[in-house]
Amino acid sequence: FCVSQEEKWFATAHPWREHPCVTALQPIAAELGVAIPVSIFEREGPHYFNSLVMLDADGSAIIIHANPDDHSTQPIGGAGDRVACAALSAS
Repeated sequence: FCVSQEEKWFATAHPWREHPCVTALQPIAAELGVAIPVSIFEREGPHYFNSLVMLDADGSAIIIHANPDDHSTQPIGGAGDRVACAALSAS
Protein backbone atom coordinates (compact mmCIF):
# COMPACT_ATOMS: atom_id res chain seq x y z
CA PHE A 1 0.00 0.00 0.00
CA CYS A 2 1.05 3.60 -0.57
CA VAL A 3 2.93 5.43 2.14
CA SER A 4 1.54 8.85 1.22
CA GLN A 5 -1.45 10.22 -0.69
CA GLU A 6 -0.79 11.87 -4.03
CA GLU A 7 -3.67 13.84 -5.50
CA LYS A 8 -2.72 12.80 -9.04
CA TRP A 9 -4.01 9.27 -8.23
CA PHE A 10 -7.39 10.31 -6.76
CA ALA A 11 -9.12 9.95 -10.14
CA THR A 12 -8.23 6.24 -10.15
CA ALA A 13 -10.12 5.58 -6.88
CA HIS A 14 -13.66 4.18 -7.00
CA PRO A 15 -16.28 3.09 -4.45
CA TRP A 16 -15.39 -0.51 -3.60
CA ARG A 17 -18.58 -2.11 -4.94
CA GLU A 18 -18.08 -0.35 -8.30
CA HIS A 19 -14.30 -0.62 -8.53
CA PRO A 20 -13.28 -1.99 -11.96
CA CYS A 21 -11.03 -4.64 -10.37
CA VAL A 22 -13.88 -5.86 -8.15
CA THR A 23 -16.47 -5.97 -10.94
CA ALA A 24 -14.03 -7.70 -13.31
CA LEU A 25 -12.99 -10.38 -10.81
CA GLN A 26 -16.38 -11.16 -9.21
CA PRO A 27 -17.62 -13.32 -12.09
CA ILE A 28 -14.24 -15.06 -12.30
CA ALA A 29 -14.38 -15.96 -8.59
CA ALA A 30 -17.88 -17.35 -9.10
CA GLU A 31 -16.96 -19.22 -12.30
CA LEU A 32 -13.89 -20.86 -10.77
CA GLY A 33 -15.41 -21.35 -7.32
CA VAL A 34 -12.52 -19.61 -5.57
CA ALA A 35 -12.06 -16.73 -3.14
CA ILE A 36 -9.93 -13.84 -4.42
CA PRO A 37 -8.43 -11.01 -2.29
CA VAL A 38 -8.40 -7.79 -4.34
CA SER A 39 -6.26 -4.81 -3.32
CA ILE A 40 -7.83 -1.53 -4.47
CA PHE A 41 -7.59 2.24 -4.09
CA GLU A 42 -11.04 3.10 -2.75
CA ARG A 43 -13.02 6.35 -2.69
CA GLU A 44 -15.84 6.80 -0.18
CA GLY A 45 -17.22 10.32 -0.57
CA PRO A 46 -14.31 12.72 -0.05
CA HIS A 47 -12.18 10.02 1.63
CA TYR A 48 -9.60 7.69 0.09
CA PHE A 49 -8.41 4.31 1.35
CA ASN A 50 -6.12 1.46 0.39
CA SER A 51 -8.55 -1.40 0.82
CA LEU A 52 -8.72 -5.14 0.47
CA VAL A 53 -11.96 -6.56 -0.90
CA MET A 54 -12.50 -10.27 -0.36
CA LEU A 55 -14.44 -11.84 -3.24
CA ASP A 56 -16.06 -15.14 -2.32
CA ALA A 57 -16.50 -18.19 -4.53
CA ASP A 58 -20.13 -17.26 -5.18
CA GLY A 59 -19.07 -13.81 -6.45
CA SER A 60 -20.12 -11.94 -3.29
CA ALA A 61 -17.77 -9.36 -1.75
CA ILE A 62 -17.01 -8.05 1.72
CA ILE A 63 -14.84 -5.43 3.41
CA ILE A 64 -14.13 -5.79 7.13
CA HIS A 65 -13.20 -2.74 9.21
CA ALA A 66 -10.76 -2.69 12.13
CA ASN A 67 -13.27 -1.26 14.62
CA PRO A 68 -17.04 -1.44 15.26
CA ASP A 69 -19.38 0.93 13.41
CA ASP A 70 -20.57 3.74 15.71
CA HIS A 71 -23.68 4.24 13.52
CA SER A 72 -23.17 8.01 13.39
CA THR A 73 -19.79 9.10 11.98
CA GLN A 74 -19.80 9.26 8.18
CA PRO A 75 -18.83 7.82 5.77
CA ILE A 76 -17.61 4.67 7.56
CA GLY A 77 -19.13 4.90 11.02
CA GLY A 78 -15.80 5.58 12.71
CA ALA A 79 -14.87 1.96 11.99
CA GLY A 80 -11.26 2.76 11.14
CA ASP A 81 -9.04 1.13 8.58
CA ARG A 82 -10.32 -1.67 6.43
CA VAL A 83 -9.10 -5.14 7.29
CA ALA A 84 -10.22 -8.18 5.35
CA CYS A 85 -9.64 -11.88 5.51
CA ALA A 86 -12.83 -13.86 5.43
CA ALA A 87 -14.47 -16.88 3.95
CA LEU A 88 -18.21 -16.65 3.48
CA SER A 89 -20.30 -19.78 3.55
CA ALA A 90 -23.86 -20.87 4.15
CA SER A 91 -24.37 -23.21 7.07
